[in-house]
Amino acid sequence: MPINIRTGRILNIDRSNRSFTMISDGDPSTIIRFNVPENALIIGPFGMITNFSFLRPGMMVRVRHARFMTASIPPQTTAFEVRVL
Repeated sequence: MPINIRTGRILNIDRSNRSFTMISDGDPSTIIRFNVPENALIIGPFGMITNFSFLRPGMMVRVRHARFMTASIPPQTTAFEVRVL
């Protein structure tokens, strides 16, 4: 399955839907909503596996995600791995 990688800052988190929005370089046109399935890997800043509840707005993260995105605003895609930087 083709995978993309993006780095940015978490803007907000929707805990009930296991998703978050991220912005890259402070550019509003780069905002993406990532849906995080239960089997996605969440890696803390020291390389330890953690869980979705660890994520907070303002954190810098690198996200491995599917190439496909919805045509919605903001675009949405599935995150496979979220690494806190």
